[in-house]
Amino acid sequence: MYSGLLPQLVGVAPEKAIKLTVNDIVRGIGSRMSENGEITMSWEIIAGCSAGAAQVVFTNPLEITKIRLQVQGETKRQFLAEGKPFAEKTAVGIVKELGFRGLYKGAFACLSRDVPFSAIYFPTYANLKKYLFNFDPKDPSKRKNLESWELLVSGALAGMPAAYFTTPFDVIKTRLQVEKRPGDKIYKNIPHAFKTILKEEGASAFFKGGLARICRSSPQFGFTLASYELFQTYVPLNRFYADPSDVSSSPSSDFKQMTSDGKGNSIKMLTPSTVSNADTTSSVKYGITEAAKRFVNISLDFNPSLKDFNYNSYIDLQSKKKD
Repeated sequence: MYSGLLPQLVGVAPEKAIKLTVNDIVRGIGSRMSENGEITMSWEIIAGCSAGAAQVVFTNPLEITKIRLQVQGETKRQFLAEGKPFAEKTAVGIVKELGFRGLYKGAFACLSRDVPFSAIYFPTYANLKKYLFNFDPKDPSKRKNLESWELLVSGALAGMPAAYFTTPFDVIKTRLQVEKRPGDKIYKNIPHAFKTILKEEGASAFFKGGLARICRSSPQFGFTLASYELFQTYVPLNRFYADPSDVSSSPSSDFKQMTSDGKGNSIKMLTPSTVSNADTTSSVKYGITEAAKRFVNISLDFNPSLKDFNYNSYIDLQSKKKD
């Protein structure tokens, strides 16, 4: 029942990380390119497609290794029934056997599944939050935050249509990636697999396992998106970066406010007092130092006792110890 768990555990973190990050980046681009700053449905779909395409880098090696581990039990029974010796393979053994190119066998089929999945999932998730739970941080009359159970429900509901409607692509991908046994049908490519399955098994074969995919993907993505959104709430990484449109965070105002902390700890040389848009070097330095300052401020929020720390007194104390 738990065959193929190891590659799933190893690959799921980077897979979800790249998917969620790419989706957020493209959605941000879409929002900035819209007239009123509100992302359009076409940009939501583009963001989802981009996220699905990017994740295949991790998904395909993960999937082909997992599938081969999962069907290994059936192959073993067949070999033993025929009196043939059978050596079980580990995840590492399968990776070595396949090699780099082999790990990406069926990658186009994986792409054909993951791109439409994300194109359905992310817009559905965003609109469920908006229309089901009245979430819109840009509208003062609507909610700016959702409860964890509301995020979980939105993610789980969005996963249902995305999982079911992409089942045909998953069936074709699995048939292409599974290790062939004696007597098994050999599929050459996606069109050949589609025609063969349709001819020999009928259209219903493309939706075999559809309910199982819903039972897996729905809670999986519900917990993933809820965890991701809660992480962003409690660890606001955007606080580390200066907002160019925020006057209060401009170089001149921050420089005046942060020159000294009143305890002899000067940061006067860290941040340029003026930054020209044409001065790339200064802009980069300013961005880095602004991020550093925000990181320090968040650290102070978590550790208030550090606010009483005096660097000069610390240096004097260390010098006395050496003497």
